[in-house]
Amino acid sequence: MADIDYNPLDVVPYKRDELTALLDKGLPELQGELRAWFRRFSKFIHPDTLGGESEELQKRSEGWFKNYNEVYSAISGADEPTIRGWIETQHGNRASADEALLAGALGEIEDLEARLGNALTALNRGIPVSPAELLRIVDPTYAVRTAELERRATTAQGQVSEYQKQAVYARRQGIEYKRRAESAETSATDLKGRYEDANRTAAQRGERISQLERRLQEESDRAKLLESKLDTVYESARHRSSGAATPVSLDATTPTDTKMTFEERFGEIVKSNVEGSAALAFKDYDSAITYLERSLTLNPSQEEPKSLLVQAYTGKVGQLAEQLPSYKHPAAVIASTLLMSEYLEKMRKVV
Repeated sequence: MADIDYNPLDVVPYKRDELTALLDKGLPELQGELRAWFRRFSKFIHPDTLGGESEELQKRSEGWFKNYNEVYSAISGADEPTIRGWIETQHGNRASADEALLAGALGEIEDLEARLGNALTALNRGIPVSPAELLRIVDPTYAVRTAELERRATTAQGQVSEYQKQAVYARRQGIEYKRRAESAETSATDLKGRYEDANRTAAQRGERISQLERRLQEESDRAKLLESKLDTVYESARHRSSGAATPVSLDATTPTDTKMTFEERFGEIVKSNVEGSAALAFKDYDSAITYLERSLTLNPSQEEPKSLLVQAYTGKVGQLAEQLPSYKHPAAVIASTLLMSEYLEKMRKVV
């Protein structure tokens, strides 16, 4: 704590009751409040803030700053009983530091007035001067600074007008951005709906593809089974024929084709059944009908190709019926109807 010969609370801008109320809240509360005051006040008396003033004033500010530093140090290092004693005796000694500081300031003012009076007397040869002349003597650059301030005010007014225009433009942009944001939100909602629809469609198509894959696998298994039966029948026929050149027919009703061997005919039957089943699975009814009719021509006693051919005829008739509303010419409707009748007649014969 600094060693000073006066009450440091005499130079702070607080009364006894204010200091007592602060100390009742605790010593840190009082010291914190006085530190905040000192930091604010030191901005005005610190020598660095008076760099543009006279050398004499700068030296005096150094003395003031030193005195207030002593006060700050004393208050920061004191305990609660000491500070309470300072509060009770605040401004009790009329020869205190604040009196000394006030007396010094008064002396500075009187000295400044005397020097200013001497300067005016010398300049005007003892003749009293007007307030305007006094202003020119005390502050020669007043008119220049006033003109500069007016110019800056005009510039600032122009800038304010420009800022107002920019603010109006910014508000319009804000409204436009809000409209775009709402439009984008609507589009996003629409796209979300489309995305969900696409996902559902993709799931349905995936399920359909899975069904077709299962059907294809079934047809592949059936083809393998037919190939196995073909091998068995071929071996049996070879043993029964005992080397005969005449091919063995598949059954008693199968027409004899002297241009095809037994193996060729049986292979053609299997191929036609497999291709017809695959075409039917993919709803290619024309190809399915072609392959299955070929299979039954080679061996009319088969039961499975008959049922598949009935399905192909039925699908083709349904396909033609769906296309009827799209025909504009009566001849096309009549031709399509006759074709449907032809397929229905073929289906009755197969059944």
